[in-house]
Order: sequence, then structure tokens, then C-alpha cells
Amino acid sequence: VLALSGAVLGVALVDWHWPFLACAALAVGVGLLAGAVNGAIIVGVTVPPFIVTLGMMEMARGAAYLVTGSQTKYLGAAVEGLSRPVGGTVLSAAFLLAMLVIALTQILLSRSVLGRWMFATGANETATRFSGIDPRPVKLAAYALTGAAAGLGAVFNASRLGASDPNAGTGLELSAIPAAV
Repeated sequence: VLALSGAVLGVALVDWHWPFLACAALAVGVGLLAGAVNGAIIVGVTVPPFIVTLGMMEMARGAAYLVTGSQTKYLGAAVEGLSRPVGGTVLSAAFLLAMLVIALTQILLSRSVLGRWMFATGANETATRFSGIDPRPVKLAAYALTGAAAGLGAVFNASRLGASDPNAGTGLELSAIPAAV
């Protein structure tokens, strides 16, 4: 999903000549859509999440190759500003945005009803269902938000590399799976 979102970012920026913020929003939207598709299949068809997300990984990788024509899109200075240090510090805008996303996610999880429902669903889906909460829309929201985070990660990755590579993120699943477990 990171590679597909980054590919769409690169095509929109280089081929369609969209402004960077619109391209970034499109990349996050593509990630959100991929996550929502994952969630819809997991919730609607009740296929095991590992199988669905593994299938999405391969579909998104293939779509990234199709979108870019299997070519790396060099983005240049349009995206590199996001990875440069801000205001004479060593902190980049991407780092500061990532910290903002972490803070907002923490607020969502600890201070909202949806966040509490996500914790409950993740801890014990059966108990959540028995307590009167339908876990299906909660799971769908969790997968959609995760996809959006992958799209944002694609923006950060493209900024760091100065390019949109359809091979981006290869091997990251080997870090994500143990982290989730």
C-alpha cells in the first residue's frame, strides 16, 4: 500500500503536474481506500485478516507497477522540503508531522468512543459483541486508518528519497508483522 500510494503521488506530481499538497492528499486517500477494502473484505466476507492483507500487499504492489509503468518517478525539489530540517534545528517537517500524527492517534485511542471500542475489539471481540458494540464498523475503521497511515508513510518515504519507487516498502512487512504480534 505504501508503494501504491507513493506511485500515485509520483504520477500526480510528475505526469499530472498537481500541487504537492493535493498529491499528498491523494496518496493518503489511496492508502485509506486500500485499508477500507481490506476491512470490508475481512468484515463482510470473514476471510482471515492475514490472508486479506497479504493479498492486498501483492495487489497493491502490482498496481504500483502498473501506475508507474515499472519506472521510478524522480520527484525532485517538490517533495524534498518535507525531509529538510526546519528552522535551523535537526528536526524535519516530516518528523514533526509524524509526531503530530502520533499525538492525534493517542488522543483518538484514549479519549474517544471509537478509540475505546478499538481497544475493546482488539482485546476480545466476542466480549465486545456481547457488551452491545458491533465490532464490524470498528474493525473497518481500524483498517481504513491503517491504510491512511501507510499512504502518509508513502509521502514521507517519497520525500526522503526524492523519488516515487514502485519497489518502495519491500521487506517492511517483515518489521510490521512482528511489531503487530
